[in-house]
Parts: sequence; C-alpha cells; structure tokens
Amino acid sequence: NGMLDITVVRHSALSETIGALYLFARGKILNHKRIKPYRSASIELEVPKGTPVSIDGHPMETPCGSFRITVRQEEINFIIEKR
Repeated sequence: NGMLDITVVRHSALSETIGALYLFARGKILNHKRIKPYRSASIELEVPKGTPVSIDGHPMETPCGSFRITVRQEEINFIIEKR
C-alpha cells in the first residue's frame, strides 16, 4: 500500500512480557499497552546508541544518530502469473 508499518516496543518488565506472549499467540500483540503501531510514508529517527532496530523482521547493524527511511512509490514492478 506504499506505507511503512512502524511498531514501537517500549521497555517492559518480565511480568509484562508474559502477557505480551499470550497476546502474540492470539494474534492481538498490537493491543499490548507497551506496543504502539503507526503507519507512515516516511519516518525520521534519532536512535540512541545500543537501541535494537530491525527492518521487515531483519535486525540491522545497530545504527545510531539521525536517519530517515522513506517508501519510494511505484519503484518495483510486480508481475503476477495467472494460474
């Protein structure tokens, strides 16, 4: 859809992690009070040293400082074969 799905997970205690696992198993992890979902075409981040960052589920070599991530509209063409 040309948008970034951004999920911010704030630091939580071990007891909250157990509740989060329960929500994850039920497919409702975004309902956890420490997890905030956002959707945007671009995002500018200021990342403190040592903060884990992943893109599309793949951990990045931990960046630090300021950087921007932007979606390029219609950059990749998909060819879907009819079956």
